[in-house]
Amino acid sequence: MFCKKCGLEYEGDACPVCPADVAEPTTTSAPAKAANPATDIVSTIKKIGVKKLAIAGVALLLVVVLLFTGLIALFSRAPYEITRFGQFDAITPIGEGMFRVTEGNNWGIINERGNFILGIRDYEDFHSAFDGFMIVSERNDTYLLNSNGRRVTTFDRRYNSVSFLGSTDRFLVRNDDRVGVINRRGRDVIEPNTRIRSISRSSCGNWYIVTNNDNERAVYNSRGNITGIRYGRYDTIIPISGNRFIVQNADRWSVVNSRDNTSIDSGIFDNIQYAPGVGFIVRNGQHWGVANNRGNMIISANSYYSNIVQHGNYFVVRNSDGELGVYNRRGRIAIPFGDFDNITPILGNEGFFTIRDGGDWGVIDTRGREVVAARYQSITSAGDMGFIVRYDGEFGLYNRRGNIAVATRYDSMSVIGDGFFRVREGSSYGIINARGREVVSIGRYGQDARFSWMYGNLVLISRPRDGAARTEISLTNINRRPPRGNR
Repeated sequence: MFCKKCGLEYEGDACPVCPADVAEPTTTSAPAKAANPATDIVSTIKKIGVKKLAIAGVALLLVVVLLFTGLIALFSRAPYEITRFGQFDAITPIGEGMFRVTEGNNWGIINERGNFILGIRDYEDFHSAFDGFMIVSERNDTYLLNSNGRRVTTFDRRYNSVSFLGSTDRFLVRNDDRVGVINRRGRDVIEPNTRIRSISRSSCGNWYIVTNNDNERAVYNSRGNITGIRYGRYDTIIPISGNRFIVQNADRWSVVNSRDNTSIDSGIFDNIQYAPGVGFIVRNGQHWGVANNRGNMIISANSYYSNIVQHGNYFVVRNSDGELGVYNRRGRIAIPFGDFDNITPILGNEGFFTIRDGGDWGVIDTRGREVVAARYQSITSAGDMGFIVRYDGEFGLYNRRGNIAVATRYDSMSVIGDGFFRVREGSSYGIINARGREVVSIGRYGQDARFSWMYGNLVLISRPRDGAARTEISLTNINRRPPRGNR
């Protein structure tokens, strides 16, 4: 054997020259130790850091909680109560998203989130509201407030009463026996005077219909100047659109503009009804017809037609034989006379008509196509959501395509708000959507609970107070999701 250190050949177990050098015996390598999971985790935690892992864990927990809460809110049928039952004695809508609340003899204003715009007892009297503005008073002063409750105008104390006149910049004022119109700055538009009895404003233009003490009427423009339609000229003045008015003098009717120029001459018709978007329904004796805005006849006036009713761009016409038919705005027959016993326009559903065939009711469109078969005891409009039908005493819903949206199963059913229905089973009430899903479970608030639509998804729920004849109320969002910014 040779020494690995000095190279000398020797016999035995060790080199005589290098006694410390001992030949390395041939050995077998020991197996590697198995990995310890606990040790690996501890090592990983030391590398990342305990603080970072704690932050990540808290964040993950918050995500899980939020996700779980969102799923509950999405699938829960419980509505969200804006105000608590018994919190207020009365809740009254005064405009879009604004409500007057009372506690005894005191009042305040809240918004759709339940937050106070005006606190209880902020002002003595509430007069009126319009388009987000309010007129209130405190002692001898009257104020105009905006939707945030801030004062915009302080009205002159000489006025006994101030009210909105069709806008937030025009106000009808009274001072004893004087009546007039002022703007937001308190300047006179129509000077208050004793000769005026009443003033109304047209909803289709900036015109004022003024009646004097002799019951004569005239038209004023937005600047407060009298137009060509002066006192004593006409017995009746009806603003219709833009710069036009239907007027009546004795037994004759005509259409004039603000300069009193005639577009449809008097002496021709003894009755004129405005037909928006088309023209006018006119009658001369027993002759009915439809004229356009220029006075040209679309449906000739003759004794064959005993009545005409507008439905959007269509007219339901009854002839002298009592038969009903439908004309379009061009004067062409859309549904022939005599096909049905009764044809009635469905309000809120232009282009659809309820028809009666024998004793049953159905729905057709302007082409005469059957949308709902004539097999129901009654049919009422549900607006864009379709038609509420009643069969064998039970109510259901068809959509406008003629498909069943809610099967007939409820004892009563009526529209409440946009896209929702108040339904009754036995003596218990609830609210469903247009797909028939309960958004307020039937009987949730007791058998005697009642629902009144207020605005948007907000419903006023009233129910008897336990052991008393009085009721308690709550303003509730049936959308089930709490509005942002709720207090």
